[in-house]
Amino acid sequence: MYEFGGYSDDHDFEWPAAEEFSDGSDGNIMSSEVFSVVVDTCSNLQEEDQKKNIISSHLLYPKLLLTYIDCHKVGAPPEIVNMLDKIAQENDLHRRSSSSSTALNQPITDDSELDDFMVTYCDVLAKLKLDLGRSFNEATTFLNDIQTQLTNLSTTTNTSVDSSEF
Repeated sequence: MYEFGGYSDDHDFEWPAAEEFSDGSDGNIMSSEVFSVVVDTCSNLQEEDQKKNIISSHLLYPKLLLTYIDCHKVGAPPEIVNMLDKIAQENDLHRRSSSSSTALNQPITDDSELDDFMVTYCDVLAKLKLDLGRSFNEATTFLNDIQTQLTNLSTTTNTSVDSSEF
């Protein structure tokens, strides 16, 4: 006989009856409170999907994606950059983003708040890319300088050790 934590395998486990989970009002297992939470969650998910569809169908969405991808290219290894370029090409983002450019101060859609958000988000991502690139270039330059100094030190040390042996 195996016993663990007060449970013995001599006893068959029986699931509680559905009535034990019921609130007693109508015999349903799901209470009205739980049901309302589920309904609210479903409607929130539907609203969220609608918002995603509106954003993804916006004229500036391809430009936003392209700018987002460009941010991820900064400092990435060549194979990642190639993969990101391939993703952009497969989705034809370059053509779609250039065709979506419109004159300044003209509404893009009927939703000016969304237009402003998309323009601002694209601008912020473009600035982020520049800042990341600048920081990455500074770090690369610094590390290259350190490597050069270490190489010079090791070469100087090897030369002085070799000349002192003679």
